[in-house]
Amino acid sequence: SQGRCTFALTLEDCFRGLFAAKRDRFFGFSTFDPDEYEFYEQVENGDFHQISDKFIAFSGPSRHKKEIYPGVYSNIPSDYFECFRERNVTAIVRLNTKCYDAREFVDAGFKHYDLFFLDGSVPPPRHRHSLPADLRPGKGVCCGALSGRARAHRDPHGPVGHAAVPLDR
Repeated sequence: SQGRCTFALTLEDCFRGLFAAKRDRFFGFSTFDPDEYEFYEQVENGDFHQISDKFIAFSGPSRHKKEIYPGVYSNIPSDYFECFRERNVTAIVRLNTKCYDAREFVDAGFKHYDLFFLDGSVPPPRHRHSLPADLRPGKGVCCGALSGRARAHRDPHGPVGHAAVPLDR
């Protein structure tokens, strides 16, 4: 997040998150490619993370390109269309403040959902239990805050989820 941190995150929290991600098959040391991770985390390369084969976290695009630092600009929705199609992305789930027009994704053939919750918080139960059914078996995308926004949680009544978007096992 660009703003002031409103929550405490310890090294123990990070290890617990890694443990949960490994347990729930969001992460595997044998399939993790650190070079690919570092390449795509750069703003100029998309600013996204492939969390699993069904899940991509990305930094929410801007409505208009803005120079972040000399020669590097923020992404706009159309910057993601090709790479998302290559990864069979079908839906975008915005978890943060509206900084772009969702219709750009919809007009490009993606479904779009808004499930706002505070940065650093666990998604409220209404988000975890009322997700659109079409996201459950398919591939979903969330904004980049996902990767550090909420601790992994286990929903005893449904699929494993992280930051409110459940996946099939």
